[in-house]
Amino acid sequence: TVRRDFVFPNRIKGLQISDINQVWASDISYIYGTNGSLLGYATSLIDLYSRRLLGLAFSRTMHAALTSKEVLEQAFKERKIHTFQNLFFHSDGGKQYIETKFVKALRDKNIESSMAESCYENAFAEAFNDILKNHMLNDLDINSFAQLEKCRQFIKNCYNFNRPHNSIQRMTPVEFEQHVLTLQPCQRTMLNIK
Repeated sequence: TVRRDFVFPNRIKGLQISDINQVWASDISYIYGTNGSLLGYATSLIDLYSRRLLGLAFSRTMHAALTSKEVLEQAFKERKIHTFQNLFFHSDGGKQYIETKFVKALRDKNIESSMAESCYENAFAEAFNDILKNHMLNDLDINSFAQLEKCRQFIKNCYNFNRPHNSIQRMTPVEFEQHVLTLQPCQRTMLNIK
């Protein structure tokens, strides 16, 4: 991707995190049906530490209200926190992530923007896209936007409650978040962001 004139620096490179709500990562991806037709776009938002999918939106256009803003609102509902402390919202340089209302929504919750210079610097969100497109959606045999939209909550629940990850001790994201709550900060595994 080409970086546009207005971007935020990559503020998470080299960061070490040991809790949820320290880095959220988002990306937008094309979604094709099993018949090869373009169905629309998927926008995801994950918590890097727990890999929990906090937001997932499907849209026919790439407008910020239907993509970045939608997943952000889902994450706010999921987390139920009025003001965050030391949280970065990380994305690529897409215009949806610099749209005025979106940036204001971040600032209203005390969230700082961070942007990747390449897809390698947004690897967690890219990895989710791979799982979504090449595993979850393929198994569902979806060929219309209506079908895609109907399975959104199913995908979110399946990923968060049923899909264990090697990187989080073979726990699901929800199990891992519950486990982290039982640990003192010094007992938690450190995640180094490259």
